[in-house]
Amino acid sequence: MPFAIPKIDTIYLDMDGVLVDDNDMFNRVAPTVGNMKEHITKLKVFGQKQAFIFPLIDEAIKRNLFEKAKKTQFGEVVSLLLLPYWKMLGINVEILSSTMKTNPLRKELEDQKIKWLKAHGFGHLKVNLVPGSAEKQVFARAGALLIDDYDRTIGQFISQGGYAIQYTNFKEVMHTLSLLNLCENITHGQKG
Repeated sequence: MPFAIPKIDTIYLDMDGVLVDDNDMFNRVAPTVGNMKEHITKLKVFGQKQAFIFPLIDEAIKRNLFEKAKKTQFGEVVSLLLLPYWKMLGINVEILSSTMKTNPLRKELEDQKIKWLKAHGFGHLKVNLVPGSAEKQVFARAGALLIDDYDRTIGQFISQGGYAIQYTNFKEVMHTLSLLNLCENITHGQKG
């Protein structure tokens, strides 16, 4: 039975891990880890991800690394190709990013994220910075699509009536956007 894709009027973009290469940033804090993405994946299996990541985030904030982080390949495609395409389709695009539920350095992190957005072609977008990823579900509604790398956030957003794509890698997210007719005529790459 065919499925009619609902109208999407707003796309919310997460920053860390979606637009911002947080693995590169964390490698700067802990260069001896090796492949950061694989290391974090292993830790997640055993419930150790947060205990490892939170000190890295604190150090990255102190070293101003959120402002200096690299853009992901997806971030490049969004800023150069997808934003104009989505605008042509009449879709509103906003940033929806967390500054962590418990974070004594929240103000510093907010400032760094805003500066990063301005420096990388996203400064014109409305920015929604929430104190914890669970707060993203407040933005969920029919017509709203979230692109986020955190599986729990995706589930919460969908359970509250929104739509969501979990960002796992560049190729997969581009394929999913293509299925939704949200990236017509854009070349698909292989990098994550």
